[in-house]
Formats: sequence, C-alpha cells, structure tokens
Amino acid sequence: MKTSKSPFSYWYGKLLITVFIVISSFRFLEQQPDTAAAERQMETAIALLAEEEYEKAKPLLLEATKQFEKAKDWEPYLRACEKLDDCFYGLESFEEGIDFFKKALKNTEDKKYENQLNACIWLRLGYNYHSNGNISEALQAYETGLLFAEIENDPINLGGYYGSLGDLYWRQGNHEKALDFHEKSLRLAIEGKDQKNVAKLLRFIGDDYRTMLKKEKSLEYFRRSLALDPDVSQTIIQFSKAYQGFGMLDSAMLVLSRVDPLLKHDDEKADAYYQYAWLNYDLKRAQKAIFFIDKAIAFGERGYGEGHPDLARITRLAGQIYLEAGNADQALTYFHQVLSWQSSAEPLQDRKENPAMGQLEPGSYWVLDALSGKGAVFFEKYIQGGDIQYLHLAMSNYEQGLTYGEKMRLGYSYQSSKLELYEYLQPIIEGAIHTALTLAEVTGDAAFKEKAFLLAERSKASVLAEALYHQEVKHLAGIPDALLEEEKKLQGTVTDLETAAYYEPEKFKDSLLEARLALEAWKQKLERQHPRYYGLKYAFNKQTDIAQIRSHLNEGELLMQYFMGKEALYSFALSENQLQAYTLPLSGNSLQEALHDFRRSVGDWKFVSDSTEVAERNFLAAAPKLFDYLLAGPLAEIKASRLIIVPDGHLGLIPFGALLSSNYEGSWKSLDIPYLIKKYPIRYAWSAGYLGRDKKSDTRELAYGFGGFGTEYDKATLDGLNGSGTDASQLIALRDYGPLPFADDEIRVAGRITRGKTWLNQQATKENFMDNAPLCGILHIAAHGILDEENPMRSRLVFNKSDKDKDNQLYAAELYNTPLQAQLAVLSACNSGNGQVQLGEGVMSLARSFAYAGCPSLVTSLWRVSDLSAAELMRPFYKSLKKGSAIDESLRAAQLAYLQNASSEYATPIYWAGFVLIGEEEPLPAQYFGSGFKWIFLLGLLGLLVGGVFFIKRRKGGIA
Repeated sequence: MKTSKSPFSYWYGKLLITVFIVISSFRFLEQQPDTAAAERQMETAIALLAEEEYEKAKPLLLEATKQFEKAKDWEPYLRACEKLDDCFYGLESFEEGIDFFKKALKNTEDKKYENQLNACIWLRLGYNYHSNGNISEALQAYETGLLFAEIENDPINLGGYYGSLGDLYWRQGNHEKALDFHEKSLRLAIEGKDQKNVAKLLRFIGDDYRTMLKKEKSLEYFRRSLALDPDVSQTIIQFSKAYQGFGMLDSAMLVLSRVDPLLKHDDEKADAYYQYAWLNYDLKRAQKAIFFIDKAIAFGERGYGEGHPDLARITRLAGQIYLEAGNADQALTYFHQVLSWQSSAEPLQDRKENPAMGQLEPGSYWVLDALSGKGAVFFEKYIQGGDIQYLHLAMSNYEQGLTYGEKMRLGYSYQSSKLELYEYLQPIIEGAIHTALTLAEVTGDAAFKEKAFLLAERSKASVLAEALYHQEVKHLAGIPDALLEEEKKLQGTVTDLETAAYYEPEKFKDSLLEARLALEAWKQKLERQHPRYYGLKYAFNKQTDIAQIRSHLNEGELLMQYFMGKEALYSFALSENQLQAYTLPLSGNSLQEALHDFRRSVGDWKFVSDSTEVAERNFLAAAPKLFDYLLAGPLAEIKASRLIIVPDGHLGLIPFGALLSSNYEGSWKSLDIPYLIKKYPIRYAWSAGYLGRDKKSDTRELAYGFGGFGTEYDKATLDGLNGSGTDASQLIALRDYGPLPFADDEIRVAGRITRGKTWLNQQATKENFMDNAPLCGILHIAAHGILDEENPMRSRLVFNKSDKDKDNQLYAAELYNTPLQAQLAVLSACNSGNGQVQLGEGVMSLARSFAYAGCPSLVTSLWRVSDLSAAELMRPFYKSLKKGSAIDESLRAAQLAYLQNASSEYATPIYWAGFVLIGEEEPLPAQYFGSGFKWIFLLGLLGLLVGGVFFIKRRKGGIA
C-alpha cells in the first residue's frame, strides 16, 4: 500500500534543497581564488614599494599571496613573495618574515614545482634569519635551499645563495670558502648585467682578500667596486679597513673621510663611527677612540637593535678601547653584553658568569674576542687589587675561549681559514699561559705550571694533527676504499687546477672554483651518508697530559717547548721527573735581533760570501746569546743527554745544533768551537703531544727498504727551470739551480750502504717517484728544491724530465694526496724545511707535506744546501743508521764527522748545520738495510720451490 506525501512536506523538501544549493554556490564562489584581483593588488604594491611605502604595500601582497596559493598559481606567488620580502626588509620586521616563510614552506607542497618553490622560499627565509642576526639558522636555510636551487639552475636564486653563503662564511672566518662563493655569485651577476650587485660583490671579494692578508688583490677589488658605485658608504668603510689592516693608517683615514656626506641611516652611521673609533684606537688616540665608539654604540642600538651581531661587533671593540684606557669595569660590562647577545641563554646579571658553551652562537669572532677580553679584564683586576679569585676567573674565560675557538676551527673546510684563526687564538693562549704561571707562583701549586705547559702544547700544529686524525677516522668509520679513492681524485683535480691557475688565472679560474665546490659538496655528502664518520670527525681533541708525553721520552731526554707571544717568550723544560718554566719579556732584550743575526749568518749564502767578516762577528755574538735565552737555564737545572725541540714562530727556522754553549773568542772555522751539537743529539717535533704516535712498525706492504732519487740535471730540465722563479745567477753548487754533479753520487752511495733501490738521472722522474715512493721504508731525494714563500703549497721538488712525464715538478700540495709508508724521508734539497712561518702551526714547508703524507721522521734543510757538503754528510749518516743507531744520533755523528774532516774553508755552519731531524728518532728496522723486500720474498719462494722439488725426487728415489 502506497503512502501519499502531503503538499506541505513536498514543497518544504524542495525549499530545503534549493537553500542548500544556493548556500553551497555562495561558498563555492567565496572559495574560488581571484587571481586577477591578486595581480592588480601586486601591481599596486610594486608601485608603492618604488616610493618606499612598505606599510601600505605589505597587506596587499599578503592578500595576493593567499589568492595565488589557493589557485596553486606558483609563478606570480613567488614574485609576490619576493616583493613581500622587500617589505619585511624595509620595515625591519624580520620576525614576521621568518614566520611567513616558515609557514609558506608547509603550505606550498607541490611535487611538480618542488625545486622552484623550495629554492625561492628557503632563500627568503635565510635572508630574514640573516638580517635578524640568527646566523646559524640562516646558514642552515641557505645550505638546505641551495640543493634545490642548483637543481633548478635559476641564476637569480643561485646568485642570492652564493652571495649570502659567502657573507656568512666570511663572518665565521672561513675566508677562502667565502671567496669561492662570492666569486661564483659575481660571475652570475656579470652574466646578468646586474651592475649594482656586481659592485656589492666586488666589495665582498675585496673583504675576503683583506682578511686573507692579500693586500694588492684587496685594494684592487675595492677600487673596482667604487668605480661602479662610488656612493656606497659600506664600500668606503670596508676600503678604509683594508688600508688599516695593511698598516696604511693615513690612507685609511683619508678614505674614511669621504663617507660623512653619504651617511643617512643609523646603521650606516654606527659602522662609520665604529671605523673612526678603531682607527683612533690604532693611532693611540684614546679619548678620540672613546668619543667615536660611544657614538657608534648609540647609533647601533637604534640602527641594528639590541642583540644584533653587528651591534655585538661594535660593543666588542668598545670593551677593548675601555680596557686599554684603564676602565676595566666598563670594559667588563661591554664584553659581558656581547656574550649575552650572542647566546640563547637568559641574560646573566652576574658579570663573573658566562653562558654555557652550547648556548653561545657558534662560529662568532665576537664571542671569541669577548671571552678573551673578559680574561684580560679579570687579570687586570687582579693586578689592581691582588684578589686571587680574579686570576681563576681570568683562567676560566681564557680556557672557554680556547675551547670555543677550537670548535670553530673544526667547522672550517679550508686549511687557510684554519690557519688564519690562530691570529685570534694567540692572545687567548698567551693570556692563559701568563695567568697559569702567575697562579703557580702565587699559590705554589705545581699543577698550574703543568697547565701552562699543556696550554702551550695545545697551540702547536693543531691543523696538522687534525688532518692526520681525519685520515685515520675515515678508515675507523668504515668508509669504503672506493669512496676514499673518489675523494682523492677530486682533491687531485683541485690541486692540478690550482697549479694551472697559478700560471693562467683567467683561463682556469672558473674550473678551479667548480672543482673546489664539487669537493666540498662531496665532503658534505660523505658526512651525511656516514654519520659515524661525522661524529668521529668533530670529536677531534688535541688535548693530552704530562704522563702521556713523558711516556715517549727516552732516558736522559729533555723536551724544550717554546711559545712566542706578543709580550714574552715562554720556555718549558720537561724531563722524566721535572718540569720548569721560564718567561723572557720581549721588551728590553735583544732576542729578535739575535734571531735575525744568527739566522742570517748561518743560512744566507750571499751575506756570508759577500760580508764574511761581518757574518762571523754576528754569529759569534748571536749564537751564545741565543743559547742563554733559550737553553742555558734549563740545561743548568736539568741533567740531559739529548734534546727535543718544539719550536714556535721563527725558532723553527734556526738550527739549535749550531748554537754556542759558551762565548768563544776564536774563529768560527776552528775545530774547538763549542757547538751545541757536540754535546747533544737534537731533534725537532711538530708538537709534544704527538711524540710516539706516528711510529710505523708494519713493513709488509713495502717493496724496498731504501728508495733513492737523485739526478745530475740535463740541459733540457734546467732550461725548464728558468721560468719557475729560480734565479739563474745563483751559485750552481747549491741545490736550487745548476746540474748538481754530486746528487746522483749521494743516492748511489746511500743505495750501496743500504743495498736498496735507486732511480738515478734519467730514471729520477716524477712518474717513477709517484709510482714507487709509497713502497719504500726509507725515502731519499737529492734534487733541486724551490721555495715559494708567498704560497707554501707551491714549494716543490724538481725531478728530471722524461718523454712520458712532461710535468717534472712535485708540489707540496700534491704530497698531501700521496700516502707514504716511509719511516724516514731524507729531503736533501734546498729549503725543504724552510717556508712561511705560521703562528701556532710552525713552518709551512715541503717537510710538513711529507709529514702529512705519513712520514714520521724527516731529515730536512733549513736553507739552500751545498751540493758537495750534502753528499759528504750522507755517507756517515747511513753508515751510522745501518749500525742500528737512532736517527738523531746518526745525524749528529754525520755532522761531527763532517766537521772533523772538512777544510776550514768549508767548516762554517752554512755548509753542515742546515740539516735537522723532525719527528721520531728510533733506530730503523734492520730489514731496511738489506736488498729489496720483494726480491728477498721471491728468492725465499724460489728456495722453497727448489727444496720441495728436491724432497719429492728423494722420496721417489726411495730415500727416507
């Protein structure tokens, strides 16, 4: 039975359906994005931005981005985002910008446009973090977004990433990496004919070179920047800093005076007055410096805002200026303020406290300077009042600063940036050593003397130690050999291009930049894919203890460690049961003069030959004086039979064996002259903490106990040297020019004594060296050595030319990628142990590159060596080694034998004292002095085979 519907129910149902449809339609219409209106809003906003009407433009752009986002119309959306970012910058509302772009990353997921969206939005997020002073977040944003930008390959976004990353790496002191990114950004700006951006990037590159201490390059780029855009206050200020950094203070002040009419905004005024303050501080005008730094802080507070890194930079200088002026309390306030701003912790009211290490902004030079400054303030307050608590506070700040700086260094990619950092660490280490020794004196607690010693040791060869550690942990972390080989190839490409770019910079500049960035990207990929390696790499810690160091001292061995500060030379004498410390103030004594005169009179051939009498007089005055400064006290207090020298600064360039243990009135050619080498075997060490750690005992992979390379050069090879920076007028008897008639004889004699393998004359090629050097237990090279003082990585050894191997020069940089197994390398060439003196790290020489390649013991030369005397020294050296003597004893025996047999004309130190031993001293394995390992093995195998055949025949013949 059917039920009938009432008319009311029928029409009521129809009405409900109609209302629902109408409401739904309105909702649908309401939800539809109006992209046409959004386009009009964006055009209006762009017109307002041209008039700097940021407040009016911002809401229009916010609404436009909403409409484009709803429509998933991404091209105009990203254009609106870029303009909105201009609003955030103009209004300095960076927190709002950060919030907007973080939400944008979540709301714009679209697989089809993933790279384009991420590249643009991460860049804008990075800009806002950067401008707000959130440096670590900015760096993370840029590095994340760059991966998308490189896939998208949009030159505008890429230019933004490269330029911004360059700026951040520069701020963190990673200057060579900054230069790479700035140059890549500059190339894109030039291609895009973006003249304003080109001018800005030229300024950035000028700053890179300024901080890398490359004077001519720096000034050139600042001039080019000003030529394109002369009215940029920041360029003028940085140009002034460049002149100041190179000691040209008058030029710095003259350039800076051009900035005054250009100053409009508070941040510009803050930077200009900061530079005025810094210049007056350098010019020792205390009151003017205070006047300008006070103005800089006032404008900085308005222009940058509290907590901004640039205000921290200004405040850090204020602390230095007030400390120098004697106002320790005001200086302390400023340094403490810097740490509060550069920290995630709540501000600490007690100025004696510091934020914890993990709370401090990573990689900040202002943090480093503030910790150093607080240490200096507390030491000054101890001097003023005698309260010992201030010494403990000073020590605490210095130690925190040193630990912070070491973490900074671990984060750097390039060796040059790691080395530059030491200039900032040196005052911290010196302050800490001085404070520790003062505490030892005040309290009578010997633990503080040990602390001072270990602080000095911490500063020694840290970059070399870190590099050797990283080689080890790659194997510990289980990284496959194939990946390590890939790294080696990438590094080899960089090295080859660096060599090529030296001769033709414009041709190879871009290729070198690409290769460096490819290597850097590979390293980052390796760290991501192998987290264990990442953890081990950043766990590097060079700290050691006295017991560990003493465990590697032989009976009667005295270790002398030096730290050359700006105020004093600190000397530490460590034996099996004693530790003594000595302080020599650098003002009021002639240490530097004595070092100069001694070094010149023992190692400068032109001076010694042209001014023999003056050289002799200087030597006889300086040699005993240096002995008094460096060794007289320790050797009077501690009985020793052999010496280990851990030098610092230019002490690494002098032969301690040629010091005179007492004043001498006779001739420096006399046999009875009291050279220190007559009393002690002497060796040098890169650092006290690495004694004994590089000893090699496994010889299974070696084919040759001894491998020697020596050549009497042919004309073709010598002609090729004329363009290498070698002076053809130099004496041909020295191993930096000429045919070297005794070099092949030297190797021939050493090969006979050791019964080893030799490559002589036409066989002494770079190709043969690269193929066979890793197979040798002792490696000996008698050849030309060419020193490049400006770029130590370009110092090189010269082999003979061959048809196969046109490249016959082996650069220091190449050795870094050559794994060697040799226990001992003898570098019988000119200047193999000489080079640029790098604070903390020592002498950047060819010898250092052999140490990096894995050689724990090095006999190397400190100046240009005589071809004949070098050959004469090596015969008794190898004879002593073969008898089982230690390496330092063998070198001493060779030098004493030379002195005993040489005519008076050839007895002066320049002929024999230049060879020194760096590293381990233990006797070499006896098997190094037999025939080649490979042939011993083959002969043994042949003997077994013959014996086996004989045994079988006897059995077949019935012989039981």
